[in-house]
Amino acid sequence: MTERKGTAKLDYLRKIELDIQEKWEKEKTFERDAPTTNKVEYKYFVTFPYPYMNGRLHLGHTFSLSKCEFAVGYQSLKGRKCLFPFGLHCTGMPIKACADKLKREMELYGTPPQFPDDEEEEKEKPKGSDEIIIKDKAKGKKSKAVAKAGSSSFQWDIMRSLGLDDKEIVRFANAEHWLEYFPPLAIKDLKKMGVKVDWRRSFITTDVNPFYDSFVRWQFVTLKERKKIKFGKRYTIYSPKDGQPCMDHDRQTGEGVGPQEYTLIKMKIVEPYTAKFKSKGKNLFLVAATLRPETMFGQTNCWVRPDMKYVAFETASGDVFISTRRSARNMSFQGFTKENGVVPVIMEILGQDLLGCALSAPLTSYKIIYALPMLTIKEDKGTGVVTSVPSDAPDDIAALRDIKKKQVMFQNFKKRSDNKSTFIQLVSPTCDGIYYQRMKEGNPLECSFLNKSRSQIMLVDGYKGQKVQDVKKPIQKMMVEKGEAMIYMEPEKQVMSRSADECVVALCDQWYLDYGDAEWKKQATEALKSLETFCEETRRNFEATLAWLQEHACSRTYGLGTRLPWDEQWLIESLSDSTIYMAYYTVAHLLQGGVLNGRGDSPLGIKPEQMTREVWDFIFFKTAPFPKTDIPKEHLQKLRREFEYWYPVDVRVSGKDLVPNHLSYFLYNHVAVWPKDNEMNAGIIKTEQHYERMMYKEALKSGFFEFQAAKDKYRELAIEGMHRDLVFQFIERQTLLLAPICPHLCEYTWGLLVKTSSLMKASWPAAGPVDEILVRSSQYLMETAHDLRLRLKAYMLPPKNKKGDTKPQVKPSHCNIYVAKSYPPWQHSALSLLGKHYRSNNGVLPDNKVIAGELGALPELKKYMKRVMPFVAMIKENLEKNGPRVLDLELEFDERTVLMENLVYLTNSLELEQIDVLFATEADDKVKEDCCPGKPFSVFRSEPGVCVSLVNPQPSNGLFSTKVDIRQGDSKDNVIRRLAKVNRLIKDLSQVKLMRYEDPVLGPRRVPVLGQEEKGKLPISEKSVFHVNLEEKRVTLADNGLTVDIGDTLVYLIH
Repeated sequence: MTERKGTAKLDYLRKIELDIQEKWEKEKTFERDAPTTNKVEYKYFVTFPYPYMNGRLHLGHTFSLSKCEFAVGYQSLKGRKCLFPFGLHCTGMPIKACADKLKREMELYGTPPQFPDDEEEEKEKPKGSDEIIIKDKAKGKKSKAVAKAGSSSFQWDIMRSLGLDDKEIVRFANAEHWLEYFPPLAIKDLKKMGVKVDWRRSFITTDVNPFYDSFVRWQFVTLKERKKIKFGKRYTIYSPKDGQPCMDHDRQTGEGVGPQEYTLIKMKIVEPYTAKFKSKGKNLFLVAATLRPETMFGQTNCWVRPDMKYVAFETASGDVFISTRRSARNMSFQGFTKENGVVPVIMEILGQDLLGCALSAPLTSYKIIYALPMLTIKEDKGTGVVTSVPSDAPDDIAALRDIKKKQVMFQNFKKRSDNKSTFIQLVSPTCDGIYYQRMKEGNPLECSFLNKSRSQIMLVDGYKGQKVQDVKKPIQKMMVEKGEAMIYMEPEKQVMSRSADECVVALCDQWYLDYGDAEWKKQATEALKSLETFCEETRRNFEATLAWLQEHACSRTYGLGTRLPWDEQWLIESLSDSTIYMAYYTVAHLLQGGVLNGRGDSPLGIKPEQMTREVWDFIFFKTAPFPKTDIPKEHLQKLRREFEYWYPVDVRVSGKDLVPNHLSYFLYNHVAVWPKDNEMNAGIIKTEQHYERMMYKEALKSGFFEFQAAKDKYRELAIEGMHRDLVFQFIERQTLLLAPICPHLCEYTWGLLVKTSSLMKASWPAAGPVDEILVRSSQYLMETAHDLRLRLKAYMLPPKNKKGDTKPQVKPSHCNIYVAKSYPPWQHSALSLLGKHYRSNNGVLPDNKVIAGELGALPELKKYMKRVMPFVAMIKENLEKNGPRVLDLELEFDERTVLMENLVYLTNSLELEQIDVLFATEADDKVKEDCCPGKPFSVFRSEPGVCVSLVNPQPSNGLFSTKVDIRQGDSKDNVIRRLAKVNRLIKDLSQVKLMRYEDPVLGPRRVPVLGQEEKGKLPISEKSVFHVNLEEKRVTLADNGLTVDIGDTLVYLIH
């Protein structure tokens, strides 16, 4: 054996490290506090995603946080005051799942457990545990759970691999022991690295830490108040074994995988029946999951795999579906079966027993199609039943040719088919493009496959001339409403939970963060523009994530964490309590005093129960008033000073795998909690300019009247209520703007804002950037709203009648607003000429006589000359007021988008049911002539409906029965909004639950039972659509392929 060399040099270097680290700790080198004086000190605040405490830190952590280390070292040398705090994450289900797994292993195999041999262990190993999923370059090759677990499948063995003996491992069956054991080890390891961390600010998460628990509760109350958190049924990746959604941090494999939507095509088994289905009874359907419902016009047959096992199961409607057991399991969690999560299997079927089944399929030109064999169908995707569209899929043509060529398969099929005469027809489809316009020449396989980059145009009646991408959803919706198809979801790829359960897609009641909200998404995208991502690939990953990100379930029933403040049966999940915790770093040392679980003595003597919402508001929101509290004012001022000095974060260092989740959520939550405003910035700049020029009258005009007008506009547009912090920010800024002119009242107002020093010592408010285009689009919105009110008033005037009949018009329910992308040709020509003169004559237009002569010489304008010159006069007048942009041939903002984003405001202010914003090109010639950019045209109308009673069976609430009209195509929300207009006692529409009677005839006649108001009634879902028959005065409800009669009465409950 080779003798080991001496380690004297290495030992000496290690001693130096230890000595220096001891020196740093003694001198508190890396402890940083906000300055207490007004001396300018530039700061540098760097953070790193807190690691999860279900094990020791690994090399990946070291690599990523080294960037924080180097940055802090360099910036310190440059003279900046640097802060690098470090927290430890314990929220979520992994720790709880590991602890519970240890308990089960001890119950099954003893203590210490005697596990079965390797062969049996291999059988217990979850399928797909080594699966590699690479969604994009922001993803690693294996999930973190797989990396930590290594090759072992038993939790006891994993704990042994960490160097723990059997006596110690027993204690880890208690989840809280993990929080006591691993965090100190993580800090010990990091200190050995010599990281430049202020350890006073370190903490662990979950409700074990009462201060952090209070902070997260404050965050979520704030988000809910700002309408960022909602409740409802949503499709999500779900673990049946855990009984809750399974998000990225909860997964063993499948990180980054989301739900995939399919259209489930219902193909009814009809005569002639095969031997397996001779007996008549329930409706039997082969169901196929497709991503391309528009191709069903070209379906010639369907495929099943002869050696695959299928199940026939009964659905909630009483029909029987045939699919693989895996897909049936998914369907059972999406409302397809009577009992959630239970598949009522009638029989198991081999695919060969389905061959030759005659089927009635939607949209196809064939009256009957047949089930044929295909050997390449996979069981882990879709339903095991595949639609065949040879005109669009080379694989389908190849499979049909194989049946003809392989005589054994051909003969086998003929023996099973009861209708052999049709077989040649079945295996000889054309590829001429039944519904697509495509290449006509060349090899049939080549002509059948259309490159994705090519434009696909529909040829079938009803959709002729439209692009395929534009008709996918309408065709899907049409099939669902007719009962020919249903919406079906399953995971994009296999997902295994940390409890070794294969996950499904479930339709769950859950609290979720609405990251799909258009305005919130826009704010996050704007925030991204100002970030330095250090490489374009990272920026592209961010942009892609923000584009597809939608709802994110933020609640769980299992695991560790903080309870939802308003619904404590739910826990806040780990990706949701870790979005703005960097703000907590700024004050943690003053609350926790270096004790990780926050249960030590606070340096300021503050107790967790004193950290009320108002206290947190005061710390984090500059305009928040001083709270009612027994915490000394100087202590709260110190907490606020720490936050205001260090925030925002200067650098966030992370692994690229967090871009699709944590880092994007980081952006969303920051812009939600700390928003900015645009029109106030414009007012500050404008007022400042007037003061500089000593134009005090104009300063008063802009600082008071125009500033107030901006606030009034905001109040009018804020349908869901004004933002509290923004209102206080407005008051503070306007107080500062008016202080030079009316100091006494402003000083008094300053005192009401609980400011500690005199207003005379304050600074002029700093104005952010002003988006002039956004301001003009806002002005356009208000002018359009005013014009609509005038047009509605004119519409309601009684028509002129010689006989003196002054019967008023019926109040309209709907309105079409038409907007123009471009001017009518005659106006376009006039503007082009004016623009040409303006540019060539240094911003001066010639006399009207010259302009009239040139315009009159244009042949296309001869019949419009009576209208041309008044138009020119109007443009000249606007040119003096608004500058050269009035000569632009297109608006600088998207007119339709502005109206669509404020549709609720316009609809409410005009007291209409619905407003549709359309392009003028879709209207008649009169609208096209009268509509131009910036001047929309409106058409009012009344939509007929069927009157239905809405009853409220809840006692002692002052809500009585009422009647509303149900109109064609109404949704649940339409009806609730209509109800709220009639019943003004309903304030919060999100609290209204709309239901129908199971028995629409006898249901309304039964006496309600106290406390059982929902008995005998079914909820109406978000996707339900009402249909009315005006002649029969009848209303039906369509939901996911099912259509029911609702009778003449609905029920509404207020929660």
